[in-house]
Amino acid sequence: MRRTALFLAAGLALAMVVPSTASATCGAEGCPCVPNGLSGSRFSFDVRTLDVTQDQLWRGGHAASLQSAIGSTTVHHGVPLLTRTRTWSLEGRMQVNDRVRLSASLPYLDREHRRFDAHTALYDEALIQSWRFKGLGDATALVHMKAYEPFGGPRVSVRAGAKLPTGRTQVPLGNGLIPSEIQPVLRPGSGSWDLIAGASVSQRLPWEPVMPLGLDVQRRWNGKGTEDYRAGDELQANLSSGWVVRPGFALTALANYAQHGGDSWTAPTASDPYRHPAHGGSRGLYLTPGANVSLPGGMGLYAAWQNRVWGTSGHAEVVARNYLLLGLSYSQRN
Repeated sequence: MRRTALFLAAGLALAMVVPSTASATCGAEGCPCVPNGLSGSRFSFDVRTLDVTQDQLWRGGHAASLQSAIGSTTVHHGVPLLTRTRTWSLEGRMQVNDRVRLSASLPYLDREHRRFDAHTALYDEALIQSWRFKGLGDATALVHMKAYEPFGGPRVSVRAGAKLPTGRTQVPLGNGLIPSEIQPVLRPGSGSWDLIAGASVSQRLPWEPVMPLGLDVQRRWNGKGTEDYRAGDELQANLSSGWVVRPGFALTALANYAQHGGDSWTAPTASDPYRHPAHGGSRGLYLTPGANVSLPGGMGLYAAWQNRVWGTSGHAEVVARNYLLLGLSYSQRN
């Protein structure tokens, strides 16, 4: 029984680490996703924290120098220098019956962002804009449904839902020489309604210490939000498994793929004549080892160390090399 409970808890932790870009309003790169699949508990809750520093300039398929990024940027557009985001997330799940589960999550963000506005072709510190803000992010609500579960065969579940515009959408102008707005997608809330759909497949393996092999795919269609800004649509795919080292302790492993379409924004305005989208489109591959520990009373601890191993981008952006996710979970015993 305890080994089965650990399989469920570790599988839940595996599903939480899904990479994304800084445009994800629930945090920065590596934003955790609502857990997928169905658990065996009627009610379960999570509190987790993620601290991500994106400070490596990236353009195309390789790291870029600041001067080369400035040279490749359209005049009056910006070159990101730093995005540092600390996210605290609360999440709850309710098992309605043996086929349906509901889940909802709400993040709180503390973000710092710096950007060089390329009004000239040469670097000048006077043209750096800086922002620092905190606030509630956008909530996510999903319905999960068990679609197929033959005896001894793969278990298939599907889900659908939305990201809701609950987050803070207004932040102060930057403190640069020419104060300007930060792109809405980098604020705690994007102001948009976004549709989410996904599916997961889990297959038990014949070796008892090995956790089930899981494949998960999720698509997000982003709508227009604050100031008619529209973040690019997103695709995420994850392959996961793990090893139960001993009762109460498991090691987990994930390979994550993330794809983000280019953003779009309305024409410049009189108050900000140089506004431009934050992202030109990107793809990334991540490897994420982790660990899960079961505690008495239905509690559990999990940690994951996400590493970016490959990526491409449409224009210069900042990425994180790696970062740590920590979480505490609780599942009500049946």
